[in-house]
Amino acid sequence: MLVLLNNFRIGLLDTSFPVSEDIARRGISLPSYPALTDGDVKRVVSVLKEQM
Repeated sequence: MLVLLNNFRIGLLDTSFPVSEDIARRGISLPSYPALTDGDVKRVVSVLKEQM
């Protein structure tokens, strides 16, 4: 949905980029950064399993 928010900010209609918008609606973003602990990873995996 970030695509839609950015489009709104610059005055574009939400149908200006249909492929990007479709991908944004169906995709997920997983945390990935150097300070991510094993416990954090386990928590992310646990939540994903609950939702699938």
